[in-house]
Amino acid sequence: FCPHDVFNCVQYEAHYLFAEGTEVSSTELQHYVPRFYLKRFADTDGHVWVLDKTTLRVFSAGPGILAGVRDFYRASDPRRLVTDPRHLENQLSVVEGEAARIITAWLQRSESGKALDISHSDRESMSLFLALQMLRTAETRAQLVQFDNAIKNISPLSSNQHSRAKAAQLHADLLWDDELITALSAAVKGFIWILARNTSGRRLYTSDHPVHCKTPDSKQWILGPRLFDRGVYFVFPLSPSILLYCKEPDYWRKLGKFDGSVSPVELTDHMVDHANSGQVGMSTRFVFADRPDFEFAKMFCELHPEIRDPARERYYWSAENPNGGQSGRREDYPPASHTT
Repeated sequence: FCPHDVFNCVQYEAHYLFAEGTEVSSTELQHYVPRFYLKRFADTDGHVWVLDKTTLRVFSAGPGILAGVRDFYRASDPRRLVTDPRHLENQLSVVEGEAARIITAWLQRSESGKALDISHSDRESMSLFLALQMLRTAETRAQLVQFDNAIKNISPLSSNQHSRAKAAQLHADLLWDDELITALSAAVKGFIWILARNTSGRRLYTSDHPVHCKTPDSKQWILGPRLFDRGVYFVFPLSPSILLYCKEPDYWRKLGKFDGSVSPVELTDHMVDHANSGQVGMSTRFVFADRPDFEFAKMFCELHPEIRDPARERYYWSAENPNGGQSGRREDYPPASHTT
C-alpha cells in the first residue's frame, strides 16, 4: 500500500475545512487529536486558528472539525477479542476523559502557582494518554506505512480504497499491541515530569501531531516515539501558556528533584520558538494556535520547505542490494530551532 493513501485522510479533513459553506458535525469524525485538548488552544470566541503548511493559509475553525477523519480508527481487532469496528475509538475516548480531568487540574494549579501533587493513579492515566497520543495520529500512520514500504523495498502504488483500509489496519494493529503500549506507558511513567510556564511575548503552538521526542542535546527532533533511548525527552504543550517536559530519568537525574512540579525557570521567547519548531516541523499539515500569529511558523517553513508536503518521505528505500535492498530512517529533522 501507498504512503499517499494516508494523506487522503488529511486531504479529506482539509475538504471540510476549505469547502465553502460546508458544515460538519463533529460526531461524524474520529479525532486523532482530542477535542478537549484543542479547546485549550481556542480564542475567546471558541475558535482555533490554523496554519495550513501546504499553502501557508491561515484561518479559524471550531475544535470539533480539526484533526479528525471519518472512520479513522475503523478496523478489526487483531486479537479477535471484540467485533465492534468502533471499539478502538471508544477505548480512546475513555482515556481522553481521564486526561481531560487531570490536565484541567494541572493547569489550574500551575497557573495559581501551586504544586501539582500528581497522584499515582493520575500518573498512570496520563502515561497511557501520552503514549497513545504519540501513536494515534495521522502522522504516525504515515510513518508506519512508509516504514513498512521501506523495509519491504516497495515502490508507491496507485491509491485505492483497499490500500487505505490496509493502512488503517496496520495502525490499529499498533494501537492494539498491548505489550508495546504497556512498555511505552511504563517508560513515560518513569520519566521526570516538569511543567514550564510561558510568560514570554510568544504563544505556544500545537498541531495535528502534538507530542514530540528530542535528542539529549536538544538539537534535533526525533522521528517516532524512541522512549527507550538514553537521554531522550519529549514535550507536549498543554495550553498556549503551559508546556510539559518529560525526561528520561537516568540521563536527566539531576532534574529528579523537580519531578511533578512547575519549573522555577519560565519560558523565554527563544524557548517558545524552540518548542514551536517541533509543532511546525513534525506535524503532518496543520499547526494550531489561539491567535492568528504564525510568523515564526511561516519563517520555519521557508527555511525547511520539505516539511510543507504532507506526503514527504520519512524513510528511504533503495534497491542497490539485489538480495533485498537497503532501507533506513532519514536523518532526524528539522533542527530544534532556527537559532540553535
